[in-house]
Amino acid sequence: MLFSEIGCEGLDYQFCDTIINYDLPWNPMRIEQRIGRIDRWGQQSEAVVIYNLITPGTIDAEIYNSCLFRIGIFEESIGECEEILGEIHKEIKSIVENFELSKKEIKMKLQQLSDNKVRKINEERELEEREHELFGVKLSAFFPDEDIFKSESYWLTPASLQIFVTNYLKKRLQKNDFSLGNKPTKTFRLSQDARNKLLKDFRILKPIKTPMYRSWEKWLKGDKQHCTITFDSESASNNREALFIMPVHPLVLQAASFFNKADPVYSSCYVQDSDIKSGIYPFAIYSWEYKGVQPELKLIPICKDESIRQNIFEYLENGAGDNTDEADILEESEFMELDNIHHELWLKEKEEYVQKAHDISTFRAKSLEISYQGRMNVVQEQLSNAADEKIQKMKQFQIQNIQNKHDQTKEELSKAEQLADIHTKPVIFGIIRVEG
Repeated sequence: MLFSEIGCEGLDYQFCDTIINYDLPWNPMRIEQRIGRIDRWGQQSEAVVIYNLITPGTIDAEIYNSCLFRIGIFEESIGECEEILGEIHKEIKSIVENFELSKKEIKMKLQQLSDNKVRKINEERELEEREHELFGVKLSAFFPDEDIFKSESYWLTPASLQIFVTNYLKKRLQKNDFSLGNKPTKTFRLSQDARNKLLKDFRILKPIKTPMYRSWEKWLKGDKQHCTITFDSESASNNREALFIMPVHPLVLQAASFFNKADPVYSSCYVQDSDIKSGIYPFAIYSWEYKGVQPELKLIPICKDESIRQNIFEYLENGAGDNTDEADILEESEFMELDNIHHELWLKEKEEYVQKAHDISTFRAKSLEISYQGRMNVVQEQLSNAADEKIQKMKQFQIQNIQNKHDQTKEELSKAEQLADIHTKPVIFGIIRVEG
């Protein structure tokens, strides 16, 4: 992609992996915006390449070598330092347009400018790091990829999502007059009455103004009985008119909300495992919702046999269903035994979680004070050095915002520690028949 200044204007070029800047701007933020046009979600190349066309011996070359290159504008994202980068543009202009300066003096002042800005950028980053520690989200670049990899489990595959949505539609609509089919791109057919029921469930969700939500709501409210959907990402890419049903699509969230209100499921399956003694093993799965400092949701398997407990999710994924009648799955004594095992496990986990919440809250409170004092010192220094009345007012307003944020966060930390608890709910009861 050969870029001029129009390349900053918000269009996405992730299908390109190379930028050629032939009119390099002096404003670092404009350069950041250009790079962001191709270095974004959907970019399939491992690296993007940036070529800058600069004529040697010119002011542009001095700005590039003495300032822009030194602050790392082409090596890493420094977009979080937007205020500093905005100042650089103005100061660069004031230096190079000062005709009283010699070329040597211009070069020296540009180097001094970059030294000062690099120092400020490093201070900003250090404060950002402290804020990350405060909120407990300081992660290396590896972790998001690892989380995405872990999330790509059997339960979130296109096939599993289709089963999930199909079960929701059957139970919610009490009929099978909708059509999904076996092809990657499917024709979805619903009557007006059925769409009204789904629209009612849709309105329970938290409203989000995104194209995905708007297109789904538009079809539910419209008079067309048919729409094209797909659970497959490749099909969605090839057919832009199709609704892509993924884990965050409102249809899936509607299904999750619907089943979340239902009673526990009773299930049984048959597996073969040469490492396990043959027999019938009662089991249960509970949801644990962690409240307070570190909100989280976990599925906790319960079983007398530890080997079965460790492998329950694998058995449920790969096991074969059997025809055990729901009423014959568990006796009352087996229900009580599983519930007692769960209760002991929950008491132990809750005690550890409450202590953990206290430790995290204490650490964050200390980090909050360090971050608060560091941020205050920087802004107060900027205020004391500011001669312009407008800048002084801006810095005073910024100081007040920092104080308000500090007080609010401190109060939230205290409340979060007090709310530390684990709410439990049974999700599945059943048996696993094992042939050793």
